[in-house]
Amino acid sequence: MKKNKILSLALVVFASLFTLSCDEDPIVVEENEVPNGTLSMVYSVQVKQSSLSSGRTQGLAGVSVTVNQNGGIQTKTTDASGIVSFDNMRTGYVSVFVAAPEGFSSMNIQDEIYCYDCEYDNSDVEQVESDRLDVILPKQGATLTGKLFADVDFSGVIGTAETLPNTAVVIAKVSSDFEPNVYTTTVQNDGSFAFTNLPEGINVTLSLNFKKVDTTVTPTEEKTFQFSGATDGPYTLDVNNPLSLGNIDITHN
Repeated sequence: MKKNKILSLALVVFASLFTLSCDEDPIVVEENEVPNGTLSMVYSVQVKQSSLSSGRTQGLAGVSVTVNQNGGIQTKTTDASGIVSFDNMRTGYVSVFVAAPEGFSSMNIQDEIYCYDCEYDNSDVEQVESDRLDVILPKQGATLTGKLFADVDFSGVIGTAETLPNTAVVIAKVSSDFEPNVYTTTVQNDGSFAFTNLPEGINVTLSLNFKKVDTTVTPTEEKTFQFSGATDGPYTLDVNNPLSLGNIDITHN
């Protein structure tokens, strides 16, 4: 997710010149070249909710946020503005887990705490700076529907009545950065399927869990059925705008 830094994003470079002798080159110390694990940082996380239709987001209060830096684990809850702050953090990598409230997807994030406006030298390792991460939790409740046709009699042609049977399962998957990241639904008797609980604003791809034995050949073969072309996605969904894929022809190997 995009990081929103509290301090200025302008990278202003300064130089401190130290003349050790007439024969030696000056030492240049550049801003932001801060070794990991040195500066003490206040690390804030703001949790917001997705809102594709309005284009606006608002903070989510009461959300549990856990940070893990070098085995040091802290858990706090966001305030009314969706913000939580952790003291005594250090520059460097950190793992963040946002445990979503009902109706949203949780998130696992790998971030780097960075000092954008630090004036650092080796004698100044305890100065306190700030960094912030914005996290937008996807709302759940987006719908995705369609109807699946397939050559289930292995005639070589998909007939008008050859819908995929209700033993087939459609799988919708998102990045493993989100929890849950796998959703399933069963095909109905007429070949239709419907998801009603998918997350919005992130890529969703589709696959099938269905196999059938082709008895028209000798020896018989078990065929795996799958989406073809671009019909597996990815799709970016909006909870306020249902998506119907219409009639889909399914292929097999």
